[in-house]
Amino acid sequence: MMKILAVLALAFVGSLPAAWASGEQPVPMTPIQKTAGNFSRGSHEFQNVTGAYFYFTTTENDRPSIDFALNSTRFGVMLNDPREMGLLSGNFEFMGELFGGGVFQGPGNVLTGATLIFRYNFVQPRARLIPYLQIGAGGVYTD
Repeated sequence: MMKILAVLALAFVGSLPAAWASGEQPVPMTPIQKTAGNFSRGSHEFQNVTGAYFYFTTTENDRPSIDFALNSTRFGVMLNDPREMGLLSGNFEFMGELFGGGVFQGPGNVLTGATLIFRYNFVQPRARLIPYLQIGAGGVYTD
């Protein structure tokens, strides 16, 4: 009788990890709740960037030096709600950019163009800084 109880007890204890494992469900990717209002699907983003760019080189070459000032205006739309995936939590964004400026040193007078940008925002709950990774393609005109 004791052997039967011991075998049943071992069988019960041995089946517990399997029962616990079968009860676990995979964690679904769910939208972050209320922490990503500015990054929710359909939200818009506007950026205006201004700067001066200076040509420099450390080698001898025959290329002309071109220094210019440029203003860039971007408009973006969030493509999806942020997904909870640990350190990779975030969302995708599509942006369009128009830029233009003047050459103040070197050949030419003007630079103008447009860019399309695809960006992934690494959105973390309660973050003050949102890093991103982006890729873009576009064209530029200069005289």
